Order: sequence, then structure tokens, then C-alpha cells
Amino acid sequence: MPPSSTSRAAFLAALATACLSALSTPALAATSLSFDAATGLLSGTISDATVPSVTTVPAAAALLGAVGYTTEEKLIYGPFEAGFGSGPTATATRDTRPPYPCLDGDVYSGFCPGGMDVGTCEASLYNSCAAGSVRESLFMDDCGGHANPYHHHTDPACLYDADAEGHSALVGVMLDGRAIFGRHEATGAPPADLDACGGHVGPVPAYADWGIDAETRVYHYHAQLKPPYLLGCYGPVASAAACEDLYSTGTRKCDGAAADVRIGESYSLEYDLYCPCYDGYEVPEHVVTAFEGTDAAPGDAAPRRPTSAAPKGRRVAWRTLAAAAAVAVAA
Repeated sequence: MPPSSTSRAAFLAALATACLSALSTPALAATSLSFDAATGLLSGTISDATVPSVTTVPAAAALLGAVGYTTEEKLIYGPFEAGFGSGPTATATRDTRPPYPCLDGDVYSGFCPGGMDVGTCEASLYNSCAAGSVRESLFMDDCGGHANPYHHHTDPACLYDADAEGHSALVGVMLDGRAIFGRHEATGAPPADLDACGGHVGPVPAYADWGIDAETRVYHYHAQLKPPYLLGCYGPVASAAACEDLYSTGTRKCDGAAADVRIGESYSLEYDLYCPCYDGYEVPEHVVTAFEGTDAAPGDAAPRRPTSAAPKGRRVAWRTLAAAAAVAVAA
């Protein structure tokens, strides 16, 4: 039986009420940050977060999850993912959660443990999975981010011009109220004195929207092309050891020494999982794996052709012929 005019009218009235309610629902608060030149801190709100929410420093940052926000109110994460795949030799004919990072024909495979930085993970997969099988759409796009909700793990290169002269522009704020800028100092080169958190003291360019005047000298962070990429800890700290002390308790911590981590059937590396305290600027990149192409399906993020890199030294020691071959190809 068709609905009566009375029931139709009631339905339309209820629909109109719901629509009006949705329209009247307040949106998330707009960014409202102010800068205190005396302390070097930004304070206020961004997206739905209060800044600073970390008020005692130095301090450990979240190993998984948000550590800050970009100027576009996108989340900033630390260097780690929770992991990919089910084990070094595991395969499947359907994907799982966490997703398998490699797909060769109809066989899923690949493994990165939780607590490995995203660049080392991706480079490891290119050295351990079948050629052309890495699912690039799972990893960072050209803007240094991925996933939904979208968040950045690495250099947010789309938020500033890395080729511009002078100090890189501001790209965000961390949860301790300190600003983060792009990769370069006023010299046009990466700073040589970043601490293990990824910050240093120096003059910064103006950012009028947040009340920062040009040449204000403050402690601030920089994006980097190597771990920890955006943040190792809330600084400042005097040394990598001081950073490690911030992560010395719990099940996810800096162990003070690298352990053998098996990635594939014949591939492993030494790594201190869930320790975001790298030697940073003091350590050159050790292995560079260049790659081309994408296996992204239609509708996925645009193909990316970045370079994945891992730091050299105590943190990571590559130990396979595959890695050596990758170096030869990249050269």
C-alpha cells in the first residue's frame, strides 16, 4: 500500500529537521595559533587539537600516531608504521590487515615489522620482494604522506618550495608548540647541527598567519630526507643517547643495540625497532634503492618516483647480496 499523504508529510518534515540539524552542527574549530617570541612557542588550537599539549621537554613522542599538524591541518606522524605483512616468509592469495606490502601476480607477500622507519621498510622490500611487486600505493606519495586519514611521515614537499632560496618555509607545528620547517637553512642546504630530535636553534622566516616575525631566533624542527624525517623526540636534547633515554622503558623502547631483523627468506638487517633516535645529520645515507613505475590501481595516489634511503652505522647494517646489487644499479 502506498504511504498516505500524512506519513509522507511526516517523513519530509523529519528529513528537513535532520538536514537543518546537520547544517547547524558546528564545524571543527579553525586554526588559531599565536606565537610567543620569548619562549619560541606557538599556542592555541589547530584542527581539533590544543597546542602545546606536550609541556615538559625534552620528552618522548608517540611512536605510532600524531606528533603534530601541518599548516593544512593534516596529521604529522613519527617515522614508524605498525608493520606490513604477516612474517618474513608468509604468503597469501588475499590481502589481510596489516596489508601485505608486495603483490606478485595473485600472490601477496612481503614483511616489515612494526617500529621500522618507513624509508628503511620500503627499501627493504625493494631488496627482498620480487621485482616490480612492491605495492607503492601503501607508501609515501610525492607529498610525504599516505593513508586515510591522510598523514605525513616524511618531508611534506608539497607544502613548500625546496628549491627556493634561503630558509625553507614553515610547514607545521608539533605538539610541543615548536614550529617545523622544510629541509633547508638560510644557506639553502640542510642544517648541520640538528639534534637527535630533529631540531636546533636559529633564525626562522616570517609566518604572518601565526604571528612569527622574520629572523626570530628560536628552537625549531626541520624536515629531513633520512630518519627520523620529521621528529625523533620533543627537544632539545644534547645527544642521541639523551634521546634514547626518553625511550628507555616499556615494551617498545630503545634497546641500546641493534638486533637482527629478518625481512624476507634470504634478507635481513640489523635494526633497533621502535627507537626513533638516529644519528641524524652525522650519518650519511648508506643504501639508496632507486625505483621506477607503480602498481597503483586506478584511483590510487599518483605514481611516485622518490628515492628510499636508510641511514648508515649502528642503526642499520645491510647484509645481503640483494642490497649490494641495488647499490650497483643505483650507481
